[in-house]
Amino acid sequence: LFLHNLSNIFSGVFFVSILFSFALKKLSSMVSKKILLILMSKSVLPTFSSRSLMVSGLTFRSLIHFEFILVNGEKEWSIFLLLHVAFQFSQHHLLKRISFLHCMPSAPLSKISCP
Repeated sequence: LFLHNLSNIFSGVFFVSILFSFALKKLSSMVSKKILLILMSKSVLPTFSSRSLMVSGLTFRSLIHFEFILVNGEKEWSIFLLLHVAFQFSQHHLLKRISFLHCMPSAPLSKISCP
């Protein structure tokens, strides 16, 4: 029963992280980086950014603890998203913790050549 619950939670976290990474890629392609950084810094997401790296995080503190950290970096040859989701929940006297690390390396479309 515990392993079944654990697998359900892990699959839910994986699904949310994939959706968020695709949404961020779409948003960053539609909006310039400068505007995106301004929007993220004025919202509830605490953000650290430099010229080639952007880190944002979202944390809810309650009976269910949810922590979301996203790292987005760009170089000339690659774009990467590093997504870390960790959450804890308490059920009676049990404390369960799951950590999920997701990294999606990809090449920008302008650098891909077709034969």
